[in-house]
Amino acid sequence: IAAPTPAATVHDGGVARSGGRRANMSTVGALPVRGPHLRNVEMTAMSFVPGAVVVRSLGRLNLHVIKGCTSLKEAGGLGAFNSTVLLELNAMARANVTALGGNALLGYHLDVCHLTVSSNSETAYALVSLSGDVFL
Repeated sequence: IAAPTPAATVHDGGVARSGGRRANMSTVGALPVRGPHLRNVEMTAMSFVPGAVVVRSLGRLNLHVIKGCTSLKEAGGLGAFNSTVLLELNAMARANVTALGGNALLGYHLDVCHLTVSSNSETAYALVSLSGDVFL
């Protein structure tokens, strides 16, 4: 996705600002350095990002993750384990979108989110599937 109209970029002490918003830049010495690892990835369940234009579609993203925890007490409980799984899944989705060269995951959907706790309440497993469309 891209901004609907290009704005002038003003450099202010190594921080690039474009239309009042901070751009993804860092500096090494006095030279600005851009890289795919500095790109923000927008993730939304909508089919568009407000105020942005889709440049091109890069395909569909499907992620399937199985994660286990053998000590729920050390992990902070069932809620903390579930939050950790979802945070890691979102981080993996962002990394995959960046690896494909995109900057947006539209139509974000958790297809399956299954959490199982063993009978002794110490072990838990999570099965999560995520899908969406990758765009630039």
